[in-house]
Amino acid sequence: MQFIPYSAHYTQLDELEIVASAIKRVVYPDAENILIRVLKNKGIDSMVAVYKTIKDKYPPEWLS
Repeated sequence: MQFIPYSAHYTQLDELEIVASAIKRVVYPDAENILIRVLKNKGIDSMVAVYKTIKDKYPPEWLS
């Protein structure tokens, strides 16, 4: 969560980059956390399958 001091009521207009970044974090959650959770709960084969799905859907810059 990011606190925006002195933010106006229309944050989406005043702080466009922060709002866009927050939306991207929701649409593309942290791939590393997802893969670690799948590995712990379902094993390596499931993790590889999830990685392939993530690789196809995520923008390349979000996988580095």
